[in-house]
Amino acid sequence: MTTNGPESPGDENARTGEARQRADALAVQMESALRTLGARVPDDVRARAEALVVDTQKALAAEASRERIRLLGSRLEEVRRVLVATAGAAGTELWGGRRT
Repeated sequence: MTTNGPESPGDENARTGEARQRADALAVQMESALRTLGARVPDDVRARAEALVVDTQKALAAEASRERIRLLGSRLEEVRRVLVATAGAAGTELWGGRRT
């Protein structure tokens, strides 16, 4: 049975946990990709990625809201797509051959 009412505390906690795990995984992957790709990453993309990783780590440590964590995760996804596009095959391989 599905309801359109408010989330239960358990559902809310589960969704927050999922958002936190996703953002943390993306931040770790981004750090690894930046190390692996080295000079193939344009300076502006590297700066944006590094700033997002730091912001994400700070938000996770501060137990920021689910909305904030999801926003940072979305921004990390955007930069991931840019990295794949700018690094070509090497960038694609870093994320399991997926082009997005």
